[in-house]
Amino acid sequence: MSLTSIVKALSSLLVIVSAMMLLIPIIDIMTGRPISTPFLIVGSVVLIPSLLISKKLTAGELTSYEAIATAATSWLVIPLISAIAMSLELKLPFIDMYFESLSGFTGTGFSVIPDLRPLKPSIIFWRSLMQWSGELGIVVFAVAILPHVYKVVTRVYLVERGKLTETIVSTAKMIIAIYVVYTLLGLIAYMATGMTFYEAINYIMTTIATGGMAVYNDSLRTIYLRAPLVIYPVMIFMVLGAFNFNDLRYLLRAMLRKLKESPELRPFLILLAIGSLLTVLA
Repeated sequence: MSLTSIVKALSSLLVIVSAMMLLIPIIDIMTGRPISTPFLIVGSVVLIPSLLISKKLTAGELTSYEAIATAATSWLVIPLISAIAMSLELKLPFIDMYFESLSGFTGTGFSVIPDLRPLKPSIIFWRSLMQWSGELGIVVFAVAILPHVYKVVTRVYLVERGKLTETIVSTAKMIIAIYVVYTLLGLIAYMATGMTFYEAINYIMTTIATGGMAVYNDSLRTIYLRAPLVIYPVMIFMVLGAFNFNDLRYLLRAMLRKLKESPELRPFLILLAIGSLLTVLA
């Protein structure tokens, strides 16, 4: 097993995550809040060496075993970086913030933060961004954005996602495009039915990721009481979030015959209908 190849691949993923962390102080400036210094420091400290390692370190393509090891390690290391910044920023126990970050990046959606009201908009946004990027896959960003690590992270990508097109890079770019389009459609739908931009951008990221972390302590209730129609696009995009990327592509291109032939979609919709009916009758 080549440790060099694993380190290079992992560094490329950390470049993406640390760059995302630097968005938080920018949002603080935009919203007129005190800058989140821990995110600025941790993001910078991780970004610079990770970028140098990913560009300068010479390594061959990962074997299947190394790719699996890298993918597994990334799901432990990436939340660790986030947890350090969140723990310092919120002054909450590190283990709690590690749980929060792991829950976010894996799209689980469980939260251990007792009260969301004191949180700055940037931190709420970070929780949503963790779910959005985690569901899409940090490795997808790495393949699409960092061409110098393409050969190294190729097998990591195949562990995380399949191929939709001829090449892995074009597949990664297509997946990002599909994800962004549905996110924008959801953003528009949420705002059209009563959400503010701040609420809509956070909720569509957690909805399409099928995560569940919320802006308010009572989740959607605060919004539903003033804008009851919002529940309908939320339900639609929760269902769409459960589709695989192939089916989302077929739907986006109105390829209804292909969509009908999907081996996953019909059983999923049947189970969803049965589960919904049982919930209503319970």
